Amino acid sequence: MAQTNSLSISTFNCIFKSSLPDIWKLCNSYDIILFQEHWLLPFKLHTLSSIHTEFLVVGTSAVDVSKNILHGHAY
Repeated sequence: MAQTNSLSISTFNCIFKSSLPDIWKLCNSYDIILFQEHWLLPFKLHTLSSIHTEFLVVGTSAVDVSKNILHGHAY
């Protein structure tokens, strides 16, 4: 019998802090998860690594905090 390899990918548009239960479910169901519009500040991106130990995390933030004014943030 031939072995079948598959890769499962999900994309999720979320507000990170309020979506943790849903994110955990995705981690248990998919191999790769792409988040967009998480609105994490650059110095908070490390929190993505704490969701699930079996995932490697690469993240970027569109929020510019260089002038102490949040640019690129929804509010």
